[in-house]
Amino acid sequence: MNKTILLFGASSLGLINFRLNFMKDLKGLGYSVVACAPLDSHSESVKVELGSLGIDFLSLKLKKSSISVFSDLGVIVALYKIIVAQNPDMVFLYNIKPVIYGSLVSKAAGVKKIYSMITGVGTVFISEKIATKLLCSLVKALYKISLKFNTKVFFQNPDDLNLFVDEQIVPKEKVVLVNGSGVDVNHYAPAPLSQTAKFLMVARLIKDKGIYEYVSACKILKSRYPHAVFCLVGDLDSNPTSLSAKELKTLVDEKIVDYSGGVRDIRPVLSVASVFVLPSYREGTSKAVLEAMAMGRPIITTDAPGCRETIVEGVNGYLVPIKNIVALVETMEKFILQPEIIAKMGKESRRIAEEKYDVNKVNKSILNVINAV
Repeated sequence: MNKTILLFGASSLGLINFRLNFMKDLKGLGYSVVACAPLDSHSESVKVELGSLGIDFLSLKLKKSSISVFSDLGVIVALYKIIVAQNPDMVFLYNIKPVIYGSLVSKAAGVKKIYSMITGVGTVFISEKIATKLLCSLVKALYKISLKFNTKVFFQNPDDLNLFVDEQIVPKEKVVLVNGSGVDVNHYAPAPLSQTAKFLMVARLIKDKGIYEYVSACKILKSRYPHAVFCLVGDLDSNPTSLSAKELKTLVDEKIVDYSGGVRDIRPVLSVASVFVLPSYREGTSKAVLEAMAMGRPIITTDAPGCRETIVEGVNGYLVPIKNIVALVETMEKFILQPEIIAKMGKESRRIAEEKYDVNKVNKSILNVINAV
């Protein structure tokens, strides 16, 4: 009988964007795969897409924001029923709530092998607000309780791994470092580069992604170089730190940025951009950066966890300090004044993507651990 693995993440679309190749590889190895995510507007289309691959998709109601075991009690019970009914040999969990709740429920349901992937620590770990710091202490405690039931815990960057080990959230012998979620280097093939600097940021339009630094830099550079093009892709967010619809409209009306909204496939927008920018405060490992690298774009990102690992300074791009608009402006300006470096750095981005972040290599490293335990 085939072994069954159940994957549980925080969004149905995330299963497609981040775990599809992994699930295909599992199917190729003979696993029966069940995917689970909160019910949302994409659930039905995801169910159809996964179903065509022989992967069962199940949904439940779960709020991504806030951690409250009491308010989520119904979800926890529903998840328990799903796991008992599916009786998986192992579970693979990612994102905060799925990792915490999924680990506890899987243990209670008697699942023998529990694997989690920490895809970044999120706003709760980096905010300076007192209330958020208190929440952070709670999240760390819940992580510590839940991860002790895990067989192995995967991390996407060394900073997050060291944080969890140093804070004794998870023992060192359980941790495994992998190169992000990887990128399909065939799907994201190199595209011809523009001869002039055309900048692009793809992200949720929230503070922690560096949206305000990017917008400020665009304003400054647009005043100096009216011919320069600055593009923005991403949905407005319910997060209170999100760029507002009014702010966004002003940027578009004043022709500071070209805004494309949220897009399912970023290849068309990447193909017309020449430099990718992500001034994020912290990541697991940014999938958008990896996709831009695979398509041969130089990268400007921050010297922050989950960002710095993608850059060889001065080779495939540049690092800037977080929240530093002056440094971001100066770095973006290099590409405007020296457009000849774009193609050279873009070629190096592609090389690094192929050597380090190829999704086949990343998935193989995860599967080697799962199959060895």
